[in-house]
Amino acid sequence: MGGILLYFLLAIAVGVYASGKGKSAYSFLFLSLIFTPLIGWLFALIASPDPSIIRANKLKTGKYFACPYCREVISAKVSNCNFCGKEVHYAGLGIPDNDSTQLIANQNKPLNTATKVLSIIIIYRALKRLWR
Repeated sequence: MGGILLYFLLAIAVGVYASGKGKSAYSFLFLSLIFTPLIGWLFALIASPDPSIIRANKLKTGKYFACPYCREVISAKVSNCNFCGKEVHYAGLGIPDNDSTQLIANQNKPLNTATKVLSIIIIYRALKRLWR
């Protein structure tokens, strides 16, 4: 039983690592469950980061916002944009751009989340029965 739990925790760790690179955590979780977590980890290491999702995640935290002039993501603490050098009067307000707001809205659909959680429970129970 301890080995199955370790296997499942390692697969979850692979999913968390992949989500940090802007990839689907659940895809890498399933890859790690079907194959071994080692294979999933190798694929997660090879996968290139997705800049649009990383950008959307930064904007979602509220610590960053898009510069109104150049649309680059900058810290909410600065008063001048690090990229275009213009003075930013909106620092701290967290002005998101439309593309990132739409991307965030598409990621938080409750039906998708419920489906993913249900899938994980079903796979866990199947693995538990398989390795009894």
